[in-house]
Amino acid sequence: MTSTLQMETITGSIIDALERGVIPWQKPWDEIPYDSRFPHNAISGKKYNGMNPFILSAVAQKNGYTSSGWLTFKQAIENGGNVTGQHPALIYFWKFNPVQSKNSETGKVTEKTVPFMQMFKVFNTEQCGAKLKLPARETSVVDVVDNGFTPNKKAQSIVDKYVKNGGASITHASHDGAYYSPLLDEIHLPDKKQFKTKNVYYATAFHEMGHSIGHSTRLNRFVDTATSAKFGSKEYSKEELVAELTSTFLCAESGINNTIENSASYIKGWLSALKNDRAMLVTASSKAQASANYILKSGVKDTK
Repeated sequence: MTSTLQMETITGSIIDALERGVIPWQKPWDEIPYDSRFPHNAISGKKYNGMNPFILSAVAQKNGYTSSGWLTFKQAIENGGNVTGQHPALIYFWKFNPVQSKNSETGKVTEKTVPFMQMFKVFNTEQCGAKLKLPARETSVVDVVDNGFTPNKKAQSIVDKYVKNGGASITHASHDGAYYSPLLDEIHLPDKKQFKTKNVYYATAFHEMGHSIGHSTRLNRFVDTATSAKFGSKEYSKEELVAELTSTFLCAESGINNTIENSASYIKGWLSALKNDRAMLVTASSKAQASANYILKSGVKDTK
């Protein structure tokens, strides 16, 4: 079971970034190699999952690191690095261990899976010294955002496939609002040409798609008050954070820059909810990951 201290360590760097007016998962990624712009293991190239990308992005922003590559102590040393005097970032992974129990009366043995959180310390590649040697990998450069609307093929394919395979319907009209209606199971967006950039359009669409995954016919995430909760309340902030993190996952998957401008009231609401429930950020990230996986798999529930 995760201790209170561990949970506070996990969420602390994110809360610190928000209080400084920084939204750590909204990083300007244009013209940065695709393999380098998302927090990843610098040796394997594997992207971090769950809350870890946001923890590492917040730590990087606070310390001025420009690299998104991270290493364990062992990896750093084995590849010529030196992390003496450096402070690591703390990340986590869930392991699911089978546990057997025997009924003392019947002798029947049953098995259940128990989740266990493991914590790991990692260092940014910029902390590892000039002698660090990293494997070369192919990279591609992200297109610069244009001022008109030119569909992003990867992002559009995610949207189209989701709608085609039983997702919420999406309609466009000349209005000022973007929202998801749980009652009608419909996503309503302004006309595409109203958006300043294609990135903002897809980030907004992904955000509303994230809400739609909470519908009872999908992951059934909504509680009775979630969709009617008062703006800035704990329940409202929880659902908004899940949707925003879902958008971030999908933006990263599409290779586009998430540039939604969040108002101060949103940040205030998130901070209020986070401080009242320190585990909320990890929970929201888990729900967002499940939502993104559902969308990317077009209706196949993530059971992991």
